[in-house]
Amino acid sequence: MENARLIDHSPKSVDRYIKDGTRVEKLYETGYTEWEISFFTGLPGYVVKQYVEMIEEFKKKEEEQSR
Repeated sequence: MENARLIDHSPKSVDRYIKDGTRVEKLYETGYTEWEISFFTGLPGYVVKQYVEMIEEFKKKEEEQSR
């Protein structure tokens, strides 16, 4: 609820973002392409691309912190 209020979105929308992001992350980490992820999830390609960019940014930050 707090996250939804912070970004001015409904709790239902935030739950969907988390669910979609998790699906994209699992498929991406398994080796599927952005196009395949878009096809399997029904998400638009530009949305999948945004999630992949967030995943890569998070991985980069994790690597930097582990040094």
